[in-house]
Amino acid sequence: MDENVPLQIEQGIQAGPGHWHDDLSEICNDPSQCMMGCCCPCIQWATTMSKANIWSYRSACLTYCGALFLPVALLVILNIIVTQDPTRQSRHPYLVALGVLVSVASVSVILRLRQWGRTQLRYKYGIQGSECSDCLAVACSSRWALAQEARHVQHHSRNPDMPLS
Repeated sequence: MDENVPLQIEQGIQAGPGHWHDDLSEICNDPSQCMMGCCCPCIQWATTMSKANIWSYRSACLTYCGALFLPVALLVILNIIVTQDPTRQSRHPYLVALGVLVSVASVSVILRLRQWGRTQLRYKYGIQGSECSDCLAVACSSRWALAQEARHVQHHSRNPDMPLS
């Protein structure tokens, strides 16, 4: 942290340019952001991307929800088609393998999307870090990272005079 330019934030903790407004461990200080990240991650992520002018709300929400729900819908439809076959009463073995593959692909797409968004926020606000640290934050503490990003963008939108980097 650059000690020549400290900034006072709401909880009385020092944060300066090049750092997130809140640490990952402080995110639940704001219960509304914490709950939003746990219950409605696609809405919170889309709102954050929109407020930061990185992506439109509609595009971000549709992309996130599509990556989340489209594979599930595909599996349900495929299961209905397969089980309609009167000659086979048991579940097709490849359907389970396909379900696992689609689930892994869906999670991978969502994690990559979230990592991309976090990296864009870091670049925009001049926050120190790397794509590797973004990937770890998103993969290991996804909900807390969501809330951290939202609080950072919210803080900057309330303080427009604050330097970005």
